[in-house]
Amino acid sequence: LYRAWVSCGPWRRLAESIDAAPTEQQLVVFYPRYVEGPVLYHRPELEQTALALDASLAPDDLAHLAAQIQHGDGVKGVTLVVRNDLTVERNVESYRQLRSLLEGEFGQPTFTQTFGLLSLARYEQVER
Repeated sequence: LYRAWVSCGPWRRLAESIDAAPTEQQLVVFYPRYVEGPVLYHRPELEQTALALDASLAPDDLAHLAAQIQHGDGVKGVTLVVRNDLTVERNVESYRQLRSLLEGEFGQPTFTQTFGLLSLARYEQVER
């Protein structure tokens, strides 16, 4: 009756809350990087449109993300998946920079949801 492979916590509900049909126009950003594994366990198809970032973001990480948004294959939105734990708390300035970049590109999130320590925020281009 050992089931170590079964993910614990609200990972499945979080994974199901991410848009059902990932496309190249919707980027999923995992922060910190270790959030990616449990989500991809439930939604392996997201790997094609995912970017995992280290908690202590390097300037190159933010520049790479900004380039993907601005010059990528027409990225029209980002879903930010975060585990708000001690790692994020220790790197709060990096997290603020990440959110600031996304808000600068898309404005405030159009949808947010929390699952205990886990959260997701959807940033989308607003058609004008």
